[in-house]
Order: sequence, then C-alpha cells, then structure tokens
Amino acid sequence: MCYTTGSCRTLPGGPSCRRLGERHRGGAGRSAVASYVQRREGELFVADSRVTLHSVIASWQRGAVPGRIRESFPSLPLVAIYGAITYYLEHQGEFDAGFRATHELLATHQATVEAQRPAFFTGMRARLAAHRAERGEDWPDQPPR
Repeated sequence: MCYTTGSCRTLPGGPSCRRLGERHRGGAGRSAVASYVQRREGELFVADSRVTLHSVIASWQRGAVPGRIRESFPSLPLVAIYGAITYYLEHQGEFDAGFRATHELLATHQATVEAQRPAFFTGMRARLAAHRAERGEDWPDQPPR
C-alpha cells in the first residue's frame, strides 16, 4: 500500500505502485534510496542493471557483505548495493512473502529435476564444493530458509 494514498496494491515480490520507490510523503517526491530499485518487465532490478533485487538480497541474507556482493555483480556500484539493501529493509514484510513463495517454487522444481538425474547432481555438487574449497569460498549451496 502507498504510505499516504493507500490506493496501491502489493504483489508478491514487491510493491506494485506506479510510483515505485516513492514514499508518498504528501507528494514530497522520490526517496533517494528508491532510485536504486526499478521495476521493469514485472521484476525489481538494482539501478539500471539486469541484476535483480532478489539476487542481491539473497547474497546478503547468506552473509555476504556489500563489498563481496559487488565482486559477484561487478556491474553494480557499491552505493546501489547499499541502496538496494536499504530499500529491502524499508519494505521487508512485502518482499519476504514473495521471496518465500519463490524459494518454495524453485525448491519443488529442483527436487523434481534432481530426482530425474541424481548422479549428475551429486557429481556437480562435489565439483562445486572442490572449486569453492580451492578458492576459499564457504557459501552454502542453498540459501537459508
């Protein structure tokens, strides 16, 4: 819902307001933080990039600091990563429900695909673990639930 007009509806995964990112403070204008999040093609992206807000927030929720997230998404300026995290925190309740639904859908799909080719996925996980160990990475295969 809009903070002042109350006329917008919220969709899973984020606000659907035409004035995305505006705090609707009596028409005072756009929040500086909101300029780092844009709705395009039915998805929320960080700044003018093709990196989704969900990708950045998932990394952050797994424990990556903004500098590390920047290494994973070099097209994003560090300030945009901080802005995206701040925007998420300002709208956390709205996003978390959408994120949970997305995770459940993907988990169901992943389980179906893995059941069809278990040996392939076991081998891929072993190779990924070896690669991460070699690089000193310790990210889990799956985001926390």
